[in-house]
Amino acid sequence: MKKALSWKNFWIITGYISSVVSALLFLFADFLFSDSLPNSEIVYYRILFFVNSLLAVGSIWSLQKINYWTLKLVLTTLILFSSRIVYVTMIDNTPVENANVAEKYAIDLLTARAEKKQKDRLVNLEDKVSELEKKREVKDSLNSVLVDSILREKELLADSLNYALSDIKLKSSREKQLLEDSLNATFSDTIDKISREKQLLADSLTQYQVEFAHSLNKAKQAYNDSIQENRDSQAIDKHYNEGKRQFDNKNYNLAIKSFNQALNIDNTDILSHYYRGWASYYMGLNHDALVDAEYCVKNRGNNAYSLRGWAQYKLGNHKEAFSNFNDCIRLNKTDSKCYNGKGNYYFMIKMNYQLALDAFSKAIKYNSKEGKYYFNRGLANERLRYKGDACADYRKAVRLGFTQAQSQLNAYCK
Repeated sequence: MKKALSWKNFWIITGYISSVVSALLFLFADFLFSDSLPNSEIVYYRILFFVNSLLAVGSIWSLQKINYWTLKLVLTTLILFSSRIVYVTMIDNTPVENANVAEKYAIDLLTARAEKKQKDRLVNLEDKVSELEKKREVKDSLNSVLVDSILREKELLADSLNYALSDIKLKSSREKQLLEDSLNATFSDTIDKISREKQLLADSLTQYQVEFAHSLNKAKQAYNDSIQENRDSQAIDKHYNEGKRQFDNKNYNLAIKSFNQALNIDNTDILSHYYRGWASYYMGLNHDALVDAEYCVKNRGNNAYSLRGWAQYKLGNHKEAFSNFNDCIRLNKTDSKCYNGKGNYYFMIKMNYQLALDAFSKAIKYNSKEGKYYFNRGLANERLRYKGDACADYRKAVRLGFTQAQSQLNAYCK
């Protein structure tokens, strides 16, 4: 036990010594080796010393922490032996067979390398001095040649500048003259252009004034026409309304006068022509009725076919009248006057009482308030010997105010 304990102390002391020496070398490497080594190599050695100090601390730790002394011995020996080998190998770059002489060998090696580097520096300095002397000789030679070349180039440049200046002066005088001529021509053209544009502007202004005055006159005329048209429209409405009122009251003569006053203001009023035509028809003025009917049909008064048909019928133009009745029904299937006209044509001209009966029935279908239609159908029933139906139609006609049916009712329906 005592022997083992003594070995342990020996190795711990050795580890402490190695760690302290490596740490001191690490701390004072700049001071110790500044004369013999460059800074880059001093840094390199400081790293090696620091590694060695760590390995020594590792050996002390193994002795204190591991319980088996044989394992401690082997581990510590390996650590120290490795540190010496690494240390010496890094410094000399060659393998070392005996690590126990590492310190002496390292000191000798450092000394030899310092002397070698000093000699190399002296040789390098001598080579640099000789090289600098050669460069200076070459530089002096080149400077002399360069000075001569610069002087020659200076003379050539002065001659070229003088020639260029004379040429520039000549060109400048020519260009100045050309510029003056160009400016004069441009100025003259600009003045002419401004004069032309001024004249065009004056003409345009005059034309604009004329057109504006014309447009203003047209606007005034349109406004006056509009006012007059409005007044005329009011007057037309007044006369038309009066004529329609007289027409509804069967005062056909007064109705014609009012419609004439409306048409004197505006001869294109379709309704005034239409109702004036019917008023003329009811007063027996069939030619006047036909004129108004023709005007209405020509100007697309579709309901005027009935008026034209009756005017033609009264004037004896029965075929034309029948054609107008058919056109009227084609355009307006509910126009009772046209069915009544066809019934009269079948009854009076064709003497086809059944067709007449059918036509009068359709007239009554679309206007059951007209007593004349019942009277006409009663006549057709009488011809067909439908006495009961005929008498019923006569009575209905009388009730609706068609007094002519009374005599027929008295004579036939006793």
